[in-house]
Amino acid sequence: MSTRSLIAFQDVAGDIISTYCHMDGYPSHNGAILLNCWNSQILAEGLVNNGYLSSLFPTIKEINEARVNNDETDRHSGERAFVNNADPLFMEYLYLFKEGKWFLSESMTAKTPDGYSEATYYFSVFTPLIERTKKDNEIEDLLNEVKEAIK
Repeated sequence: MSTRSLIAFQDVAGDIISTYCHMDGYPSHNGAILLNCWNSQILAEGLVNNGYLSSLFPTIKEINEARVNNDETDRHSGERAFVNNADPLFMEYLYLFKEGKWFLSESMTAKTPDGYSEATYYFSVFTPLIERTKKDNEIEDLLNEVKEAIK
């Protein structure tokens, strides 16, 4: 099963330009690569403007070698339009480069026991990606400590 994401940047006019990434969208993969390899306005624009991503890699060459589709980018009239155009049931993560850094929004679920469906899906507000990856690293460190203590 794929972990789908959209990767986007905000241009000088405030529009959001996005592209689809089919696999490995979770922050420990896509987030880490974005922070380590695509962490400037110029790099983010080059990545997104390259189009469809089967999976994210550190170089355009690797991305293009893995590409199975030639979908182009989408333009949205702002952050709200970008989020409203994404389907949180099928898209797990939204990555947005703006204000000189990467931000992350995650697909969320809320139970609706008195509704016609069991749950509703929505996206969280954007938070700095570095905060999420720090939290993931802290959790991984704790798990490693527990594994060491069990030995």
